[in-house]
Amino acid sequence: MPRMNGLDLLNELKKNHPDIGVIMMTAFGSEAIAVDSMKNGAIDYIPKPIDHRIIANNVNECIEKNRLRVRNNKLISQIKEASITQMKRYEELENLKNKLEDSYKERENLLIDLKRKNDELKRFQSVVVSRELRFGEIKQLLKEMTEAIELELPEKSVKISTLLNKIKEEFLV
Repeated sequence: MPRMNGLDLLNELKKNHPDIGVIMMTAFGSEAIAVDSMKNGAIDYIPKPIDHRIIANNVNECIEKNRLRVRNNKLISQIKEASITQMKRYEELENLKNKLEDSYKERENLLIDLKRKNDELKRFQSVVVSRELRFGEIKQLLKEMTEAIELELPEKSVKISTLLNKIKEEFLV
């Protein structure tokens, strides 16, 4: 072979086309060259004279390996696609989970706020009830005072009644 021997050609083929099947044939082979050929990626090393059955078996083996490699690459591609799809789905589910957790926290905070406002409302209601009771007591007391004054001091009762009415209007309305 000009410029390059069989091992050089094998190395060049494997470098440029790593998946190609190469069967080495030689008229002057040695065990060392055969071992080097196999180490560098040859499928087989056949000395001359050539047995066509061996070549046919090697070619069929190369075709089968290539078919399996193509099938394997297709399956790997499908697995990668499925993995990418699953990762996207996982990310979507993770985002939904985070949104649900955030929503849960918001609702929890709203419930806490509602409870606090409810407690404030109850305190306010008790203050209002307490004041209403005191106003009722004050009204009753003013009424009793007015009646007592009218009984005791009839001549000044008009003036005192007017004053008490002003107090009632000012504080009890």
